[in-house]
Amino acid sequence: MKKNNESMSLESNLKKQILDKIVGELSKSDPNLYYVNSNSISHLIKEYIQERKLKEEDYERVKDLSPSDILILMSYKSSCC
Repeated sequence: MKKNNESMSLESNLKKQILDKIVGELSKSDPNLYYVNSNSISHLIKEYIQERKLKEEDYERVKDLSPSDILILMSYKSSCC
């Protein structure tokens, strides 16, 4: 069971890293992103993912995340807004 939890944690951390990269890209195009609420940001991230602007490996890892999933992942030690 511990190994399964470790692999889930690793996967979750990888997803968070990808989301942080996306937030960084979105911030470059909108410096006011800091002031946008997290729910709206999660939808912007989902749109970014759907536009397939990521490397294939990253896309495969996050393509099935819903805005709610993204919001939850962002809330755990994220550098996001």
